[in-house]
Amino acid sequence: MTVTQERLFDHFAGSALGTFIGDALGMPLEGWPPQAIRRRFGLLSELIDGRFPAGHYTDDTEMMISLLETLVAAEGFDPAVAARRFLANFHPERGYGGRIYGIMDLLAAGEPWDRVGTDSFGNGSAMRVAPIGFFYFDDLEQLDRAAAGQAAITHTHPEGLAGAVVQAGAVALAMRAGLEGRPSSPIVAQSRLYHMQSPPPDVRPRRGPHRRRLAD
Repeated sequence: MTVTQERLFDHFAGSALGTFIGDALGMPLEGWPPQAIRRRFGLLSELIDGRFPAGHYTDDTEMMISLLETLVAAEGFDPAVAARRFLANFHPERGYGGRIYGIMDLLAAGEPWDRVGTDSFGNGSAMRVAPIGFFYFDDLEQLDRAAAGQAAITHTHPEGLAGAVVQAGAVALAMRAGLEGRPSSPIVAQSRLYHMQSPPPDVRPRRGPHRRRLAD
């Protein structure tokens, strides 16, 4: 399959803009259970006000921007560069979780990227990972390492790592499907390809539950 640079860029921009729009769309409903969202809105398809005015993005998109900058600066994923970009772009008013402040303080003090993460198993590392899924869509082994690597800067718990790895894999599989002109849903129907890869040992036992959540 021959793919032009223009088509690749179109898909890359789509993965980034999709993250931004999803973040801004979900911003007012962060923490709501799905049932409450359905009762109140049905299918939410318009940007509404929340803790920020309608259309504003949160810390998740800000950190995704840092990953985009990392991929450009390093011509691939480099955790040290990513950590520097996370710190340079850190704006607390975007709504970061409490643990990130300690991480940023350590990075600012010169601590290496692999010594600052906490045992968080939140979904922040998955929320920002879309650029990794696109960039390594044709190399899932590299994708596993990069997705886990960017997660480990802030989330060292196996659940935090696994969520990022599986989400990046879903983006990569959607990218493949799009380039091949075939439907990409349900994305987990293609997970047999992803299952064959070799993620970090701590991640392997955790990926199954996350795949089932994606299927839902």
